[in-house]
Amino acid sequence: MFRWLSRTSRSRSAGLTHRARPWLEALEDRACPTASPPALLNLYAIQTSPQVVHVIGAVHDNNITAGDTVTLSGGVNTSVEVNANGAFDIQLQSPPSSPIVATAVNDSTLMASSQVSYTYSPDAPVVTSFGADHNYGNNWTFSGRVQAGTAPGPITVQLGGLQSLQNVTAVCNSDGTFFVTLNLTNAGNDTGLATVTATDSGGLTSQQAAFYVIGAQDPN
Repeated sequence: MFRWLSRTSRSRSAGLTHRARPWLEALEDRACPTASPPALLNLYAIQTSPQVVHVIGAVHDNNITAGDTVTLSGGVNTSVEVNANGAFDIQLQSPPSSPIVATAVNDSTLMASSQVSYTYSPDAPVVTSFGADHNYGNNWTFSGRVQAGTAPGPITVQLGGLQSLQNVTAVCNSDGTFFVTLNLTNAGNDTGLATVTATDSGGLTSQQAAFYVIGAQDPN
């Protein structure tokens, strides 16, 4: 048995369908959001020990979930999973010798970010001051200060120039200062330029600094 709808009933039905359509479309959009590729942010590296460098960064992804992958190539070849906030930290056992290229991939959508390149360029230490003080007789104190570079840990200074200073080394204090007290014993040959260079725990060496010394004279 058929039931005919009046014109009024059909109009009301059509009106309900029309009014419901935006709400249904909103549900569809929420259920099937438009996917977008992740983006790499704040890629950088820090050295935490003589041979350990951490590559650190973050991934911005509208669909971010823990487990998305960041792949490094170029100066190093490895990968790491990001955490729930999109952050990652990759520990390298040696400083990269060429630019690092990073790419992030969303494991769900398989969409990849644009490549981001980063060049790790550590700073060498710098000798900011160097001099010598005459104490008595042939006894002198050589001192100075070194500004640390990128590598953490101890900085060693190497004295030279004069015969009495060959193979003389010292370790800088935590504030970068150093002091070496000794006798200039090579008669007649310890007048001239005393030199110093500084080497950090990563193997980078500073410029050479010099100071003119009038040392021991031959008593004969």
